[in-house]
Amino acid sequence: GFLAGGKAWTQWNEPLRKLLLEKQFKDGADKGGWQNDLFRWSDRSETYPTALNIMILQTYYRYFH
Repeated sequence: GFLAGGKAWTQWNEPLRKLLLEKQFKDGADKGGWQNDLFRWSDRSETYPTALNIMILQTYYRYFH
């Protein structure tokens, strides 16, 4: 994970960060959120994947500053 750093962190983090930013809504009422195609927990709500992805991406702000 993040705190261990090194090659394992780089191999996990860089592709995931790229994927999350590519899949994020760029326009409209859902701008900033994510569609529920990355996590198949429910077919009706984008709330869960958006919350999960926000927590993943907050690592940079919580630990790098």
